[in-house]
Amino acid sequence: MQQRRVWVLALILMLWSGLAGWGLTQAQNAAAQNLVAQAEVGTVDVVPQSLQLAQEVYLEQCSSCHVALPAETFPSQTWQQLLVDQNHYGVTLPRLINPELGLTWKYLQAYSRPQSPDDQIPFRFRQSKTFRILHPRVEFSEPVTVDTCASCHPAASQFNFRQLTPEWDDAP
Repeated sequence: MQQRRVWVLALILMLWSGLAGWGLTQAQNAAAQNLVAQAEVGTVDVVPQSLQLAQEVYLEQCSSCHVALPAETFPSQTWQQLLVDQNHYGVTLPRLINPELGLTWKYLQAYSRPQSPDDQIPFRFRQSKTFRILHPRVEFSEPVTVDTCASCHPAASQFNFRQLTPEWDDAP
């Protein structure tokens, strides 16, 4: 009786080990596929399913007039003010209302970071510490605007800021 119990426990242990190993292999395969998928994504971030509608609304709202910028470009406080200001860099826009306003803010808030309370809220690229951090070795020969992004990021109009022009693609 005791010997049978040992054999049953050994069998259970072997099955459990095999299943655990299989589960680990499956998890490793899924992680590898996820890395490949992330590498193939041209957008700035891989957006989880819970934020995909919010990103779509953001892109629809902002890219109808200009290149939609990555949320990381400005701090959260800048985006928060831009969303409610109808005077948008000299152009009067219709007021953004819910649900578009809420979804756009949800996306921008998820990918931007708060500004230090001691710093002035930037509304131009050159004023944004975050923008300068994202472009550490870039010397701009002309004023940086949403229209000039494509000079270094040729696929910016498709919200692909990972692809760079050849002179920047090989930069150290």
